[in-house]
Amino acid sequence: MVFWGGTLSDGNTHGRENLPVMLAGRGGGVIRPGRSIVLPSKTPLCNLFLTMMQCLGVESDRFADSSGVLADLAKG
Repeated sequence: MVFWGGTLSDGNTHGRENLPVMLAGRGGGVIRPGRSIVLPSKTPLCNLFLTMMQCLGVESDRFADSSGVLADLAKG
């Protein structure tokens, strides 16, 4: 998995919501690639990080301000 993300969604207002991020790769077959996923407003970015950690085998149910995993990202 390769993560790339911007730190501002709007350079004029310095907005930190709706950040542009990209996750590439298949995570060893765990990630379903080739899609664009739009998450609900106010979804913590750490939900993505928690999901990535779990895909890598890290046994954790929290990371920073995460509120859960992104169920649509990984294969069930």
